Amino acid sequence: MSVSGCADSPFSITHPHTLLFVSAMQLITQIQKPYNFLLLLSALCAFLLSSCSKEYVDFPYNEIESFEVKDANGNTLSASIVNNEIILYWPPYQEEPTKLTPTIVVSDRASISPASGTAISIKTDEPAQYTVKAQDGTTKTYKLRLQINQPMISARVSLSEDMIYNIASYPTIVIATQHILTDKTKTSAFLIDESNKETQLTIETLEANGISVVVPAEPNIGTYRIKIISGIHSVTTEAFKIAPPVFGAVVVNDMVRRNIKRGEKIILKYNASLFKKYYSASLNSLKLLDLAQVEHTVSEVNYNEASQEIELTIPQTVGLGRIRALNAYDKNGTQLGRIVATNYTVTQ
Repeated sequence: MSVSGCADSPFSITHPHTLLFVSAMQLITQIQKPYNFLLLLSALCAFLLSSCSKEYVDFPYNEIESFEVKDANGNTLSASIVNNEIILYWPPYQEEPTKLTPTIVVSDRASISPASGTAISIKTDEPAQYTVKAQDGTTKTYKLRLQINQPMISARVSLSEDMIYNIASYPTIVIATQHILTDKTKTSAFLIDESNKETQLTIETLEANGISVVVPAEPNIGTYRIKIISGIHSVTTEAFKIAPPVFGAVVVNDMVRRNIKRGEKIILKYNASLFKKYYSASLNSLKLLDLAQVEHTVSEVNYNEASQEIELTIPQTVGLGRIRALNAYDKNGTQLGRIVATNYTVTQ
């Protein structure tokens, strides 16, 4: 004889419950009165039910099993769950999100707040938090961390082989770059001097493969580097020299053709501020180079800062014909610069 009804309490012929059940059935067959039969049958059913009853414990699980969002292109991103952190790796070159609407799966019979599908704000100074509550009431808190998957950047100053930038030669310095973010709010540049002092530079153009920065007005001459900060990475260029402006960029000849006599004046334009800072202390003499390639010292020179003009009187010794150039020398006789002056012709 077999008996069923309790899945986890199988009866065998030698099981105590089975023996008791068989004895009870034998007793029932011997009872003739219906009342006693029903009473005994009820007691037997209650006994069998009590032998199969169980107590269930509330689930203690409070884990985040998966956390997914859509990126700017609609692709699904799955976060890494590490201890109490939700680490979401955001693709490079995409705009960083200000809000996310994640799809979250948690442990069986657990709940999460904010709920899955709820939009949350992304703040760098205050990471979003999630609390998972298990069925037994225990909780676990997670913090969301947005990690930008930005590759390492590189930067190289685009100068001549001697790595010298002459002041006033160009208003900007060009830097060849790789993997730079083209958002000016996320990319910045700094000029670093020999004492490691940093001065922020204005970025004029910003592209992924190169940027140009505006050179500060009248910087000190010396050795410099440029630091680029872009997103989560930074890089510093090789060293280069900032040298005085070339003489021809400070003193300018308009190259208008003119006939001139000995003793008359040549008028040149000049940048008074640059001249004062970079040449006034070092300039010792100006010499005109005539057609015969003979130099003649100009003894009468007048600097007018208000009009930013230089007046030079033609020496009486200058040969007739075109003037080739105006040369500038320091006190040691080293040439500081040259201005082409072939537009002037000495007639007498």
